[in-house]
Amino acid sequence: MSTTDLQSQEGLAPTNQQQGRFAESEVLLRMVLSERLRTLDNHHPDVLRAKNNLAASLNAQRKDLAYAESLQLEVIAADRERLGPEHPDTLVSLNNLANIHMHQGRFEEAIGIQRDALVISERVNGQTHENTLTLKENLANTLVHQGQASTIGVRS
Repeated sequence: MSTTDLQSQEGLAPTNQQQGRFAESEVLLRMVLSERLRTLDNHHPDVLRAKNNLAASLNAQRKDLAYAESLQLEVIAADRERLGPEHPDTLVSLNNLANIHMHQGRFEEAIGIQRDALVISERVNGQTHENTLTLKENLANTLVHQGQASTIGVRS
């Protein structure tokens, strides 16, 4: 399959998800990842994006979360190596892992990851940066799910 075809398939997946067609999206994303792994190095940005996208799709479905977690851990390791631990993409990958942990009911792990990422983002990007605000919102959501919203001043 050509690179253009793969990009089209990968681009179609979010549309399917928005339309509630998660199974179709997952099939496309698994195919894209398989094809990318067949033709590219495991740490190639296109492979990492495909892993991240499949992990996000599985997480959205609350399906095969152990596999989603393993994919996300691979992405985080590669991001840290390639971009560094404070790069915005690394922080996004950490946040994605925290979301998977939250859906697994592993709230303490999710909260720890989100707090660590938030501290880094506040230091690197500032308190009002879009990425920092997103991390704050995601931490608040996790705390709400766990019933601890008052610990950061958020109403449940």
